[in-house]
Amino acid sequence: MMNEKKPEYIIGVDLGTRKTGIVLIDSNSDIKTLWLLESNLKNEENRINEIATQIKIILQKPVFDYACVELPIYIQNFRTSLSLGGLYGVFRWLCGERHIKVIAVSNRTWKKEVCGFGDIKKEEILNYSKQRWPECDFKSQDLADAACIAEYGVQFLKEKNLINGSDTKKAG
Repeated sequence: MMNEKKPEYIIGVDLGTRKTGIVLIDSNSDIKTLWLLESNLKNEENRINEIATQIKIILQKPVFDYACVELPIYIQNFRTSLSLGGLYGVFRWLCGERHIKVIAVSNRTWKKEVCGFGDIKKEEILNYSKQRWPECDFKSQDLADAACIAEYGVQFLKEKNLINGSDTKKAG
């Protein structure tokens, strides 16, 4: 384990059935790239397939060893909850194919650890992200969430001594 390569980059992933945000962040918590994957197809199964194909393309980039992804949540629409779970499974499988280690985190955990409150509202997360990374254009809530999920991943890896980098800075 001592000779194991310490990752320099990690992706944060906020999965969605219409939009998925993916953010590439370095071990100093500086954002390098933002990807907003979208599908406007009417059929949910086709949307999931389209987003999964886009995810596969991003995962082929050989710059990161870890992905931090939000666990699927139950929403009032059972069908959408099922689709999110399916997309999460596909994401885990694609990461396994590429030997990318996955850190799965609940939405309440990353919100509390990164933003300070487990029940923080979407607008507050967007404001936090804009303050934390003013150089980034968060065109979507999904990107702001993905950035915070990536930040959680960096903190998690530092606690486990699996990543180097300066202490993460918080907004505000």
